[in-house]
Amino acid sequence: MQVLMADNHRLHKPGVAGSSPAAASICRTPAEIYHGWEETSCSQLKCLRESPLAFYWRFERGEAPDRQSDALDYGTLLHTWAEVGEEDFWPRVEVCPDTLATSTGAFSAKAKDWKANLDPDKIAICPADYKKLRDQTRALLANPDVQRLLPQITDAEFNVRWKWAGHACRCRVDAATADGFIDWKTTRDANPAAEWWRSALKFGYHLQSAMYTAAGLAAGWPAHRMTFVVTSTVWPYESVVGPLPQKIVDRGHNECLRLLDELAMRREMGCWHRLTTDSKDIYFPPFALKGDES
Repeated sequence: MQVLMADNHRLHKPGVAGSSPAAASICRTPAEIYHGWEETSCSQLKCLRESPLAFYWRFERGEAPDRQSDALDYGTLLHTWAEVGEEDFWPRVEVCPDTLATSTGAFSAKAKDWKANLDPDKIAICPADYKKLRDQTRALLANPDVQRLLPQITDAEFNVRWKWAGHACRCRVDAATADGFIDWKTTRDANPAAEWWRSALKFGYHLQSAMYTAAGLAAGWPAHRMTFVVTSTVWPYESVVGPLPQKIVDRGHNECLRLLDELAMRREMGCWHRLTTDSKDIYFPPFALKGDES
């Protein structure tokens, strides 16, 4: 079992009895403190990959629009359930009265004051999300792979800070066993075992797997590929448990290191626009240019 330490303490590599150079620090802090740290996170690398200019406004200037959404809110509920545990989560849940909900069971504008006046230890949830989360977590707990994994979890919701190829990095781990890290993912894919690979590539989860593997190695875990627990938010709430293929993780590893180098270069040069070729023409794909040779 790994031991969490207060911030500013270091975890040495296993078997060195504290005599080797520090590899990583592990600590538990509130999410808002974690997100204020200067080290680079995987979500930042994914943003840089999608749009350097968006990265600049969001992380360098702090002037980007709020990214909150119903999907993110629901994902937070699932993560809280996983962190707190089935028996402790539901007694803390407070379901919004129907009179403060919309016709579809979501929070209405009138629910704002109700949520603000709840006991801080309570978890506010709208009627629609309550029913869905009940059914989804019931289906998750019936999955034999989830049943095998849950007793192996030794800790949850902690942070790792380390140097990766000379770059200061950080990550926030959903859960861990003695063998490696675990991440919980929600998806709209009805059959995640067959369909989630597209979402994994689209949202850069192969980058996350590679980066968290590097963090685990620095913090003393054995070499491993991060285990994803992917749970569908669509009935009948199927789930799949496992790592990404090694070839995909290797691709994420190379892309992470390239993005870390690119970020350092952009900060040094003050350049946040997309890197383009010398061509002055606006990009068109090759198939769109065919058919006019006459």
